Amino acid sequence: MDRLDQVNVVKIEDIQAEIEELEKQEYVILKTIESYENRNKINFFKPHEKQQFAIDAVKNNRKKVIIFQGSNRSGKTTWLITTLVSLLLGEFPWSKEATRFKSPIRARLFGEDWLHHIGQVIIPKLKEWVPLDHLAHTKKNNQGIEYLWYFKNGSILEIMTYEQATEQVEGWSGHVVAADEPMPRDKYIACKRGLVDYDGIFLMSFTPLKEPWIYDELITKGDPAVAAYGVNITENPYLTKDAIAEFERSLTDEEKEARIKGQWLHLQGLVYKEFDPKTHLVQPFKVPAHWTGYCAIDTHPRTEQAVTFAAVDEGERVFITHEVFSHAAPEEVAEWIISHHINKYKLTGGVLIEPGSQGDKNRGDSTYDIIAQKLWKFKIGLELGSKDLDGGILQVKRFLKSPNNIPSLFIFDNLDRTYYEFTHYLWGDWRKSEVDRGAKQKPKDKDDHMLENIRRICLLPPRYLKTYYSKPVIQNKAGIL
Repeated sequence: MDRLDQVNVVKIEDIQAEIEELEKQEYVILKTIESYENRNKINFFKPHEKQQFAIDAVKNNRKKVIIFQGSNRSGKTTWLITTLVSLLLGEFPWSKEATRFKSPIRARLFGEDWLHHIGQVIIPKLKEWVPLDHLAHTKKNNQGIEYLWYFKNGSILEIMTYEQATEQVEGWSGHVVAADEPMPRDKYIACKRGLVDYDGIFLMSFTPLKEPWIYDELITKGDPAVAAYGVNITENPYLTKDAIAEFERSLTDEEKEARIKGQWLHLQGLVYKEFDPKTHLVQPFKVPAHWTGYCAIDTHPRTEQAVTFAAVDEGERVFITHEVFSHAAPEEVAEWIISHHINKYKLTGGVLIEPGSQGDKNRGDSTYDIIAQKLWKFKIGLELGSKDLDGGILQVKRFLKSPNNIPSLFIFDNLDRTYYEFTHYLWGDWRKSEVDRGAKQKPKDKDDHMLENIRRICLLPPRYLKTYYSKPVIQNKAGIL
Protein backbone atom coordinates (compact mmCIF):
# COMPACT_ATOMS: atom_id res chain seq x y z
CA MET A 1 0.00 0.00 0.00
CA ASP A 2 1.47 3.31 -1.05
CA ARG A 3 1.39 6.46 1.06
CA LEU A 4 -1.66 7.94 -0.68
CA ASP A 5 -3.71 4.82 -0.04
CA GLN A 6 -2.76 4.92 3.66
CA VAL A 7 -3.97 8.49 3.90
CA ASN A 8 -7.32 7.60 2.26
CA VAL A 9 -7.85 4.68 4.66
CA VAL A 10 -7.22 6.94 7.65
CA LYS A 11 -9.71 9.51 6.31
CA ILE A 12 -12.42 6.88 5.74
CA GLU A 13 -11.96 5.51 9.26
CA ASP A 14 -12.19 9.05 10.68
CA ILE A 15 -15.36 9.74 8.70
CA GLN A 16 -16.95 6.47 9.84
CA ALA A 17 -16.10 7.26 13.46
CA GLU A 18 -17.54 10.74 13.05
CA ILE A 19 -20.75 9.31 11.53
CA GLU A 20 -21.12 6.89 14.43
CA GLU A 21 -20.67 9.74 16.89
CA LEU A 22 -23.26 11.83 15.09
CA GLU A 23 -25.69 8.91 15.08
CA LYS A 24 -25.24 8.56 18.84
CA GLN A 25 -25.89 12.25 19.30
CA GLU A 26 -28.94 12.02 17.02
CA TYR A 27 -30.28 9.11 19.07
CA VAL A 28 -29.84 11.08 22.29
CA ILE A 29 -31.55 14.11 20.75
CA LEU A 30 -34.46 12.03 19.41
CA LYS A 31 -34.89 10.32 22.77
CA THR A 32 -34.84 13.71 24.47
CA ILE A 33 -37.49 14.99 22.05
CA GLU A 34 -39.56 11.86 22.55
CA SER A 35 -39.31 12.22 26.32
CA TYR A 36 -40.31 15.89 26.11
CA GLU A 37 -43.26 15.13 23.83
CA ASN A 38 -44.44 12.35 26.13
CA ARG A 39 -44.24 14.64 29.15
CA ASN A 40 -45.83 17.56 27.28
CA LYS A 41 -48.14 15.87 24.76
CA ILE A 42 -50.70 18.67 25.05
CA ASN A 43 -48.22 21.09 23.44
CA PHE A 44 -48.60 19.12 20.21
CA PHE A 45 -52.38 18.60 20.34
CA LYS A 46 -54.11 19.19 16.99
CA PRO A 47 -57.88 19.50 17.53
CA HIS A 48 -60.10 18.33 14.70
CA GLU A 49 -62.64 20.74 13.24
CA LYS A 50 -65.53 20.11 15.65
CA GLN A 51 -63.20 20.10 18.65
CA GLN A 52 -61.92 23.49 17.53
CA PHE A 53 -65.47 24.88 17.37
CA ALA A 54 -66.00 23.91 21.01
CA ILE A 55 -62.58 25.28 22.02
CA ASP A 56 -63.45 28.60 20.38
CA ALA A 57 -66.64 28.70 22.47
CA VAL A 58 -64.55 28.27 25.62
CA LYS A 59 -62.59 31.38 24.58
CA ASN A 60 -65.85 33.34 24.26
CA ASN A 61 -66.54 34.99 27.63
CA ARG A 62 -70.27 35.16 26.85
CA LYS A 63 -70.57 31.38 26.81
CA LYS A 64 -71.17 29.83 30.24
CA VAL A 65 -72.07 26.25 29.26
CA ILE A 66 -70.21 24.48 26.46
CA ILE A 67 -71.54 21.11 25.35
CA PHE A 68 -69.68 18.70 23.09
CA GLN A 69 -72.16 15.97 22.24
CA GLY A 70 -70.83 13.12 20.19
CA SER A 71 -70.82 9.50 19.24
CA ASN A 72 -68.41 6.96 20.64
CA ARG A 73 -64.79 7.55 19.57
CA SER A 74 -65.55 11.05 18.24
CA GLY A 75 -62.93 12.78 20.38
CA LYS A 76 -65.32 14.27 22.94
CA THR A 77 -63.43 13.13 26.07
CA THR A 78 -60.14 14.25 24.55
CA TRP A 79 -61.70 17.68 23.94
CA LEU A 80 -62.91 17.82 27.54
CA ILE A 81 -59.60 16.85 29.14
CA THR A 82 -57.36 18.99 26.92
CA THR A 83 -59.64 22.00 27.44
CA LEU A 84 -59.83 21.44 31.19
CA VAL A 85 -56.05 21.04 31.51
CA SER A 86 -55.54 24.21 29.48
CA LEU A 87 -57.81 26.15 31.84
CA LEU A 88 -55.87 24.79 34.82
CA LEU A 89 -52.59 25.87 33.20
CA GLY A 90 -53.87 29.30 32.16
CA GLU A 91 -53.17 28.85 28.43
CA PHE A 92 -53.87 26.57 25.48
CA PRO A 93 -50.39 25.03 25.20
CA TRP A 94 -50.60 24.13 21.52
CA SER A 95 -51.40 27.74 20.51
CA LYS A 96 -49.93 29.65 23.47
CA GLU A 97 -53.20 31.61 23.79
CA ALA A 98 -54.29 32.70 27.26
CA THR A 99 -57.53 31.27 28.64
CA ARG A 100 -60.44 33.28 30.07
CA PHE A 101 -59.22 32.80 33.67
CA LYS A 102 -56.00 33.94 35.25
CA SER A 103 -54.36 31.05 37.09
CA PRO A 104 -54.53 29.64 39.65
CA ILE A 105 -58.07 28.29 39.37
CA ARG A 106 -60.21 25.66 41.08
CA ALA A 107 -61.92 23.04 38.94
CA ARG A 108 -64.01 19.91 39.29
CA LEU A 109 -64.22 16.93 36.97
CA PHE A 110 -67.12 14.46 37.16
CA GLY A 111 -67.44 10.89 35.93
CA GLU A 112 -69.99 8.14 36.41
CA ASP A 113 -68.19 5.92 38.93
CA TRP A 114 -64.76 5.47 40.54
CA LEU A 115 -63.79 2.00 39.39
CA HIS A 116 -64.67 1.96 35.70
CA HIS A 117 -65.21 5.45 34.36
CA ILE A 118 -62.83 7.44 36.54
CA GLY A 119 -60.26 4.69 37.08
CA GLN A 120 -60.16 3.27 33.56
CA VAL A 121 -61.01 6.27 31.37
CA ILE A 122 -60.56 9.62 33.09
CA ILE A 123 -57.32 9.02 35.02
CA PRO A 124 -55.47 7.57 31.99
CA LYS A 125 -56.66 10.53 29.91
CA LEU A 126 -55.40 12.99 32.50
CA LYS A 127 -52.03 11.27 32.66
CA GLU A 128 -51.87 11.37 28.88
CA TRP A 129 -52.50 15.11 28.61
CA VAL A 130 -51.36 16.77 31.86
CA PRO A 131 -47.78 18.03 31.30
CA LEU A 132 -45.76 16.40 34.08
CA ASP A 133 -43.46 19.40 34.43
CA HIS A 134 -46.48 21.46 35.54
CA LEU A 135 -47.88 18.93 38.03
CA ALA A 136 -46.89 19.27 41.67
CA HIS A 137 -48.48 16.15 43.16
CA THR A 138 -51.71 14.15 43.45
CA LYS A 139 -53.67 12.70 46.36
CA LYS A 140 -55.47 9.36 46.38
CA ASN A 141 -58.82 8.53 48.00
CA ASN A 142 -59.55 5.35 49.94
CA GLN A 143 -60.22 3.52 46.66
CA GLY A 144 -56.74 4.29 45.40
CA ILE A 145 -57.94 6.82 42.81
CA GLU A 146 -55.98 10.06 42.36
CA TYR A 147 -58.89 12.40 43.05
CA LEU A 148 -56.97 15.60 43.88
CA TRP A 149 -54.46 17.07 41.42
CA TYR A 150 -52.26 19.98 42.49
CA PHE A 151 -50.48 22.07 39.86
CA LYS A 152 -47.29 24.06 40.37
CA ASN A 153 -49.09 27.29 39.47
CA GLY A 154 -51.54 26.75 42.36
CA SER A 155 -54.49 25.38 40.35
CA ILE A 156 -56.40 22.50 41.94
CA LEU A 157 -58.48 19.81 40.23
CA GLU A 158 -60.94 17.75 42.27
CA ILE A 159 -62.47 14.61 40.76
CA MET A 160 -65.93 13.42 41.81
CA THR A 161 -68.58 10.93 40.61
CA TYR A 162 -72.32 10.95 39.98
CA GLU A 163 -72.59 8.19 42.58
CA GLN A 164 -71.78 10.62 45.38
CA ALA A 165 -74.63 12.25 47.29
CA THR A 166 -75.71 15.65 46.03
CA GLU A 167 -75.01 17.06 49.50
CA GLN A 168 -71.33 16.32 48.92
CA VAL A 169 -71.41 18.48 45.80
CA GLU A 170 -72.95 21.49 47.56
CA GLY A 171 -70.92 24.28 49.14
CA TRP A 172 -68.06 24.33 46.64
CA SER A 173 -66.88 27.46 44.83
CA GLY A 174 -64.69 27.48 41.76
CA HIS A 175 -64.06 28.45 38.14
CA VAL A 176 -64.72 25.33 36.06
CA VAL A 177 -66.88 22.22 36.26
CA ALA A 178 -66.29 19.51 33.65
CA ALA A 179 -68.60 16.53 33.19
CA ASP A 180 -67.78 13.48 31.10
CA GLU A 181 -70.98 11.61 30.14
CA PRO A 182 -74.45 13.05 30.93
CA MET A 183 -74.71 14.59 34.40
CA PRO A 184 -77.82 14.22 36.60
CA ARG A 185 -79.72 17.48 36.92
CA ASP A 186 -79.49 17.75 40.72
CA LYS A 187 -75.69 17.71 40.59
CA TYR A 188 -75.65 20.16 37.69
CA ILE A 189 -77.69 22.66 39.71
CA ALA A 190 -75.50 22.17 42.79
CA CYS A 191 -72.33 22.75 40.75
CA LYS A 192 -73.81 25.69 38.83
CA ARG A 193 -74.32 27.53 42.13
CA GLY A 194 -70.64 27.02 42.89
CA LEU A 195 -69.59 28.79 39.66
CA VAL A 196 -71.38 32.04 40.47
CA ASP A 197 -68.58 33.59 42.56
CA TYR A 198 -66.04 33.42 39.71
CA ASP A 199 -68.43 33.74 36.75
CA GLY A 200 -67.33 30.22 35.93
CA ILE A 201 -68.08 27.85 33.08
CA PHE A 202 -69.52 24.37 32.70
CA LEU A 203 -67.99 21.91 30.21
CA MET A 204 -69.90 18.80 29.15
CA SER A 205 -68.89 15.97 26.87
CA PHE A 206 -71.04 12.90 26.37
CA THR A 207 -72.70 10.36 24.14
CA PRO A 208 -76.41 11.28 24.41
CA LEU A 209 -77.77 8.04 25.86
CA LYS A 210 -79.53 9.39 28.98
CA GLU A 211 -80.36 12.47 31.09
CA PRO A 212 -82.76 13.99 28.53
CA TRP A 213 -83.14 17.09 30.73
CA ILE A 214 -79.91 18.32 29.09
CA TYR A 215 -81.65 18.27 25.72
CA ASP A 216 -84.77 19.96 27.08
CA GLU A 217 -83.25 22.62 29.32
CA LEU A 218 -79.90 23.41 27.72
CA ILE A 219 -79.65 22.38 24.08
CA THR A 220 -83.10 23.33 22.74
CA LYS A 221 -83.86 26.46 24.77
CA GLY A 222 -81.87 28.83 22.59
CA ASP A 223 -80.02 30.34 25.54
CA PRO A 224 -77.20 32.50 24.11
CA ALA A 225 -75.00 31.56 27.07
CA VAL A 226 -75.09 27.90 25.99
CA ALA A 227 -72.96 26.59 23.12
CA ALA A 228 -73.73 23.06 21.94
CA TYR A 229 -71.82 21.13 19.27
CA GLY A 230 -72.49 17.71 17.81
CA VAL A 231 -70.02 15.35 16.24
CA ASN A 232 -70.30 11.87 14.77
CA ILE A 233 -67.73 9.13 14.65
CA THR A 234 -66.87 9.70 10.99
CA GLU A 235 -65.66 13.23 11.78
CA ASN A 236 -62.76 11.90 13.84
CA PRO A 237 -59.89 11.92 11.32
CA TYR A 238 -57.85 9.47 13.42
CA LEU A 239 -60.24 6.51 12.91
CA THR A 240 -60.27 4.25 9.86
CA LYS A 241 -63.41 3.42 7.90
CA ASP A 242 -62.88 -0.29 8.57
CA ALA A 243 -62.73 0.26 12.34
CA ILE A 244 -65.93 2.36 12.25
CA ALA A 245 -67.73 -0.23 10.11
CA GLU A 246 -66.73 -3.05 12.46
CA PHE A 247 -68.13 -1.14 15.45
CA GLU A 248 -71.32 -0.20 13.58
CA ARG A 249 -72.13 -3.83 12.78
CA SER A 250 -72.53 -4.57 16.48
CA LEU A 251 -75.26 -1.94 17.05
CA THR A 252 -79.04 -1.79 16.66
CA ASP A 253 -80.54 0.92 14.44
CA GLU A 254 -81.42 3.06 17.48
CA GLU A 255 -77.96 2.61 19.00
CA LYS A 256 -76.38 3.67 15.72
CA GLU A 257 -78.13 7.03 15.95
CA ALA A 258 -76.49 7.72 19.33
CA ARG A 259 -73.21 5.82 19.13
CA ILE A 260 -72.37 6.52 15.46
CA LYS A 261 -74.19 9.78 14.69
CA GLY A 262 -74.22 11.29 18.18
CA GLN A 263 -77.99 11.84 18.26
CA TRP A 264 -80.09 11.61 21.45
CA LEU A 265 -81.11 8.01 22.04
CA HIS A 266 -84.32 8.96 23.87
CA LEU A 267 -85.51 10.77 20.73
CA GLN A 268 -84.83 8.03 18.20
CA GLY A 269 -88.39 6.81 18.61
CA LEU A 270 -89.95 10.18 17.88
CA VAL A 271 -93.26 9.95 16.07
CA TYR A 272 -92.80 13.30 14.34
CA LYS A 273 -89.21 13.23 13.18
CA GLU A 274 -90.28 15.65 10.46
CA PHE A 275 -90.63 18.40 13.06
CA ASP A 276 -87.72 20.82 12.80
CA PRO A 277 -87.65 23.81 15.18
CA LYS A 278 -85.72 25.85 12.63
CA THR A 279 -88.47 25.31 10.07
CA HIS A 280 -91.69 24.97 12.02
CA LEU A 281 -91.27 27.44 14.89
CA VAL A 282 -92.18 31.05 14.09
CA GLN A 283 -92.28 34.22 16.14
CA PRO A 284 -95.78 35.15 17.37
CA PHE A 285 -97.67 37.78 15.39
CA LYS A 286 -101.15 39.27 15.37
CA VAL A 287 -103.40 37.01 13.31
CA PRO A 288 -105.24 38.93 10.55
CA ALA A 289 -108.99 39.13 11.17
CA HIS A 290 -109.89 37.49 7.86
CA TRP A 291 -107.95 34.28 8.55
CA THR A 292 -109.99 31.23 9.52
CA GLY A 293 -109.79 30.23 13.16
CA TYR A 294 -110.04 26.73 14.61
CA CYS A 295 -109.87 25.27 18.09
CA ALA A 296 -109.52 21.74 19.48
CA ILE A 297 -110.03 20.46 23.03
CA ASP A 298 -108.56 17.39 24.72
CA THR A 299 -110.44 16.99 28.00
CA HIS A 300 -109.58 14.89 31.06
CA PRO A 301 -111.29 14.26 34.39
CA ARG A 302 -108.07 14.44 36.47
CA THR A 303 -105.18 15.79 34.42
CA GLU A 304 -104.86 19.17 32.72
CA GLN A 305 -107.32 20.28 30.06
CA ALA A 306 -105.56 20.92 26.75
CA VAL A 307 -106.87 23.55 24.32
CA THR A 308 -105.20 24.40 21.02
CA PHE A 309 -106.01 27.39 18.79
CA ALA A 310 -105.09 27.51 15.11
CA ALA A 311 -105.46 29.96 12.23
CA VAL A 312 -105.38 29.27 8.50
CA ASP A 313 -104.11 31.87 6.00
CA GLU A 314 -105.02 32.39 2.34
CA GLY A 315 -102.43 29.86 1.26
CA GLU A 316 -104.00 27.31 3.64
CA ARG A 317 -100.97 27.26 5.85
CA VAL A 318 -101.90 26.32 9.41
CA PHE A 319 -100.47 28.30 12.33
CA ILE A 320 -100.80 26.96 15.88
CA THR A 321 -101.04 30.28 17.70
CA HIS A 322 -102.20 29.72 21.29
CA GLU A 323 -102.42 26.95 23.85
CA VAL A 324 -103.93 26.43 27.28
CA PHE A 325 -102.81 23.53 29.45
CA SER A 326 -104.34 23.77 32.90
CA HIS A 327 -106.75 22.16 35.34
CA ALA A 328 -110.25 23.49 34.82
CA ALA A 329 -113.95 22.58 34.85
CA PRO A 330 -115.77 22.30 31.48
CA GLU A 331 -117.39 25.68 32.07
CA GLU A 332 -113.96 27.31 32.38
CA VAL A 333 -112.77 25.61 29.19
CA ALA A 334 -115.73 27.11 27.36
CA GLU A 335 -114.86 30.55 28.77
CA TRP A 336 -111.29 30.25 27.46
CA ILE A 337 -112.62 29.57 23.97
CA ILE A 338 -115.21 32.35 24.07
CA SER A 339 -112.61 34.85 25.26
CA HIS A 340 -110.30 33.88 22.42
CA HIS A 341 -113.14 34.13 19.89
CA ILE A 342 -114.03 37.65 21.06
CA ASN A 343 -110.60 39.11 21.83
CA LYS A 344 -108.13 37.45 19.45
CA TYR A 345 -109.65 36.08 16.24
CA LYS A 346 -112.96 34.50 15.29
CA LEU A 347 -113.20 30.72 15.35
CA THR A 348 -115.06 30.63 12.07
CA GLY A 349 -113.87 27.12 11.40
CA GLY A 350 -115.42 25.89 14.63
CA VAL A 351 -114.25 23.84 17.59
CA LEU A 352 -113.39 20.15 17.87
CA ILE A 353 -113.49 18.04 21.02
CA GLU A 354 -112.37 14.51 21.78
CA PRO A 355 -115.13 11.83 21.40
CA GLY A 356 -114.69 10.69 25.02
CA SER A 357 -116.15 14.00 26.20
CA GLN A 358 -119.67 12.63 25.65
CA GLY A 359 -119.20 9.73 28.04
CA ASP A 360 -118.82 11.47 31.40
CA LYS A 361 -122.46 11.92 32.48
CA ASN A 362 -121.93 11.22 36.19
CA ARG A 363 -123.17 14.67 37.18
CA GLY A 364 -125.81 15.01 34.47
CA ASP A 365 -124.67 16.80 31.35
CA SER A 366 -121.47 15.51 29.79
CA THR A 367 -118.39 17.67 29.24
CA TYR A 368 -119.41 17.91 25.61
CA ASP A 369 -122.91 19.12 26.53
CA ILE A 370 -121.68 21.76 28.96
CA ILE A 371 -119.13 23.24 26.55
CA ALA A 372 -121.45 23.03 23.54
CA GLN A 373 -124.26 24.88 25.30
CA LYS A 374 -122.02 27.76 26.37
CA LEU A 375 -120.35 28.05 22.95
CA TRP A 376 -123.61 28.00 21.07
CA LYS A 377 -124.68 31.27 22.73
CA PHE A 378 -121.87 32.86 20.68
CA LYS A 379 -122.72 30.87 17.54
CA ILE A 380 -119.57 28.77 17.93
CA GLY A 381 -120.06 25.20 16.75
CA LEU A 382 -118.70 22.21 18.67
CA GLU A 383 -118.08 18.94 16.85
CA LEU A 384 -116.57 15.62 17.84
CA GLY A 385 -113.05 15.15 16.52
CA SER A 386 -111.86 12.10 14.65
CA LYS A 387 -110.76 8.89 16.38
CA ASP A 388 -108.43 8.00 13.51
CA LEU A 389 -105.05 7.90 15.26
CA ASP A 390 -102.99 6.38 12.45
CA GLY A 391 -104.54 8.55 9.75
CA GLY A 392 -104.15 11.62 11.93
CA ILE A 393 -100.46 10.99 12.50
CA LEU A 394 -99.88 10.61 8.76
CA GLN A 395 -101.83 13.79 8.08
CA VAL A 396 -99.79 15.81 10.59
CA LYS A 397 -96.64 14.44 8.99
CA ARG A 398 -97.89 15.66 5.59
CA PHE A 399 -98.52 19.11 7.01
CA LEU A 400 -95.03 19.17 8.53
CA LYS A 401 -93.43 18.04 5.29
CA SER A 402 -95.37 17.59 2.07
CA PRO A 403 -94.28 15.30 -0.80
CA ASN A 404 -92.82 18.49 -2.33
CA ASN A 405 -90.81 19.04 0.87
CA ILE A 406 -92.84 22.18 1.67
CA PRO A 407 -94.21 22.64 5.22
CA SER A 408 -97.74 23.95 5.82
CA LEU A 409 -97.88 23.65 9.62
CA PHE A 410 -96.18 26.21 11.86
CA ILE A 411 -96.12 26.73 15.63
CA PHE A 412 -95.67 29.97 17.55
CA ASP A 413 -92.37 29.63 19.39
CA ASN A 414 -93.84 30.59 22.78
CA LEU A 415 -96.03 27.49 22.99
CA ASP A 416 -93.90 25.50 25.41
CA ARG A 417 -96.27 22.57 25.88
CA THR A 418 -96.80 22.04 22.16
CA TYR A 419 -93.08 22.23 21.48
CA TYR A 420 -92.36 19.78 24.31
CA GLU A 421 -94.82 17.23 22.91
CA PHE A 422 -93.45 17.42 19.36
CA THR A 423 -89.99 16.67 20.75
CA HIS A 424 -91.06 13.92 23.19
CA TYR A 425 -93.92 11.98 21.56
CA LEU A 426 -92.50 8.46 21.08
CA TRP A 427 -93.52 5.19 19.50
CA GLY A 428 -94.42 2.72 22.22
CA ASP A 429 -92.08 -0.02 21.03
CA TRP A 430 -89.20 2.04 19.65
CA ARG A 431 -86.53 0.26 21.73
CA LYS A 432 -87.29 -3.15 20.27
CA SER A 433 -85.33 -4.72 17.47
CA GLU A 434 -86.77 -4.93 13.99
CA VAL A 435 -87.43 -8.63 14.52
CA ASP A 436 -89.50 -8.00 17.65
CA ARG A 437 -91.15 -4.81 16.41
CA GLY A 438 -94.86 -5.20 15.73
CA ALA A 439 -96.14 -4.72 12.22
CA LYS A 440 -98.28 -1.82 13.46
CA GLN A 441 -96.59 0.59 15.81
CA LYS A 442 -98.56 2.52 18.40
CA PRO A 443 -97.33 5.70 20.07
CA LYS A 444 -97.02 5.86 23.83
CA ASP A 445 -100.15 7.28 25.43
CA LYS A 446 -98.11 10.10 26.93
CA ASP A 447 -97.07 13.64 26.04
CA ASP A 448 -99.72 13.86 23.34
CA HIS A 449 -102.50 16.21 24.54
CA MET A 450 -101.73 19.14 22.26
CA LEU A 451 -100.78 16.72 19.50
CA GLU A 452 -104.21 15.08 19.79
CA ASN A 453 -105.72 18.48 19.12
CA ILE A 454 -103.43 19.21 16.19
CA ARG A 455 -104.07 15.75 14.75
CA ARG A 456 -107.84 16.34 14.80
CA ILE A 457 -107.50 19.78 13.23
CA CYS A 458 -105.29 18.43 10.44
CA LEU A 459 -107.76 15.62 9.74
CA LEU A 460 -110.63 18.04 8.95
CA PRO A 461 -108.67 19.27 6.93
CA PRO A 462 -108.50 22.96 7.92
CA ARG A 463 -109.40 25.42 5.15
CA TYR A 464 -109.24 29.14 4.54
CA LEU A 465 -112.82 30.41 4.28
CA LYS A 466 -113.01 33.56 2.20
CA THR A 467 -116.33 34.73 3.60
CA TYR A 468 -117.04 35.33 7.27
CA TYR A 469 -119.94 33.03 8.10
CA SER A 470 -122.37 34.05 10.81
CA LYS A 471 -122.81 30.35 11.49
CA PRO A 472 -120.11 27.76 12.20
CA VAL A 473 -118.87 25.79 9.22
CA ILE A 474 -117.90 22.47 10.77
CA GLN A 475 -120.01 19.77 9.18
CA ASN A 476 -121.74 16.93 10.96
CA LYS A 477 -123.85 14.11 9.58
CA ALA A 478 -126.82 16.42 9.06
CA GLY A 479 -124.76 19.02 7.18
CA ILE A 480 -123.50 22.41 8.27
CA LEU A 481 -124.43 23.26 11.87
